[in-house]
Amino acid sequence: MSRLAPVLASVVFALYASPALAEGADTGDLFGFSDGSDIGEKGDRSFEFDTLTRIGKRAGDYRAFSATAAAKATLTDDIAVGLGIGATRNLVKNVPGLDNSNTGGFEGVSGEVKYRVLERASNPFGLTLIAAPGYTRLDGEGLRTSEFGIGFRAAIDRELVKDKLYGAINFDYAPSWTWPRGGAAMERGSSAGASGALSVQVSEGIFLGAEARYEHAASGLFFGDSQGHAVFVGPTFYAKIGKDAFIAGAWGRQIAGRASEVQSTLDLNNFERNIFRARFVIAF
Repeated sequence: MSRLAPVLASVVFALYASPALAEGADTGDLFGFSDGSDIGEKGDRSFEFDTLTRIGKRAGDYRAFSATAAAKATLTDDIAVGLGIGATRNLVKNVPGLDNSNTGGFEGVSGEVKYRVLERASNPFGLTLIAAPGYTRLDGEGLRTSEFGIGFRAAIDRELVKDKLYGAINFDYAPSWTWPRGGAAMERGSSAGASGALSVQVSEGIFLGAEARYEHAASGLFFGDSQGHAVFVGPTFYAKIGKDAFIAGAWGRQIAGRASEVQSTLDLNNFERNIFRARFVIAF
């Protein structure tokens, strides 16, 4: 967490020190793995194709790919919802502590509810609260399981330089309940995190940025036993395609971390070395 603190502090300072500006770009999807506070306008509808690729453990070959297709709609000025279905493909070969596997298929279903508390054009910053429940039947190692989880997020952002520079901070908490195959007892877990991101418009409708994220994994719903933590940093990209579509991408590289009871500068037990995100969204 110490390596992420200067990044978060810099973004916090920028959010509060910069003068309030009129609303420019839609910030909801500008920041890679982080969210902005914008939710679109009432009546907006869109289709989203979102992919995550996780690569690299301490040894062996580890690759996990997931794709989600979702329909989203803005119901009111302050509420937006979404519903998605996902598929996954996983390859695990000669990774210490994991069984070899080469599996794929239907991953599960997911939902999303966004409630905008503060609209940033008329407040010092924007604030949106997000709840994202989901059911998963294939985990990141390709093992069949039944898991229900719900992610909670507070997304804060601000336009720092009019129509040019935007900053965001996110805070996350996600409890989960897992029922392993074979009748084993239910397992409870949780994760928490924080991120800071900046995105600058380099050309009309094209944004480049950088993001830093801290993630912490634990057993129990309220962090009974820490399992490990990791810090990821990397670039982000966003580009509009015409009036009604955009593509976006992000890469996070683990630069620091530690798994519980493991002497190492990285946590490659609970997290991966690299994670990539790519999205295509079109309004309809």
